Amino acid sequence: TLKLYEYLDVVDRYDETPQHTAFFAELVKAIVCEAQRSLLASQLDQSRVLK
Repeated sequence: TLKLYEYLDVVDRYDETPQHTAFFAELVKAIVCEAQRSLLASQLDQSRVLK
């Protein structure tokens, strides 16, 4: 026999921008900024060695 589940027609409304989107956007920005700083620092170190 099949069991009927109640409230199957009650679902959360679809959201184009989930709540965690802002967190991941800030995380990616922080990673990119840190990578840029790291690359700039390594380029500066190389230019000092070459002089």
